[in-house]
Amino acid sequence: ALGPVGTEVIINGSNFTGINQIYVGNGLVSNYTIESDNQIRFIVPSSASTGVLQIRSFRGYGYSSGLFTVKGGPTVTSYSPKEGPIGTVVTITGTNFLTAKSVAIG
Repeated sequence: ALGPVGTEVIINGSNFTGINQIYVGNGLVSNYTIESDNQIRFIVPSSASTGVLQIRSFRGYGYSSGLFTVKGGPTVTSYSPKEGPIGTVVTITGTNFLTAKSVAIG
């Protein structure tokens, strides 16, 4: 599974009643909802890192069988031109633009 910070994740399994901690990689999930003994819902926190999902309870620990990959948000490495009148076409260079929801200048 994969997604950026802010992605809603639903975990299906068993014995979820009594869960007291969830980690995405090394990132602690601060808000989660135990939907039932078989399902948990949470939002990927900004502290998340790519890794296994770890669920802790008084009964022990549970781990996902695969990795959850945290995709980074958009980053701007450069833009051109540096100035211009309204209507100027600006080229933005960077990464992870598929997750961008809008672009604003100023």
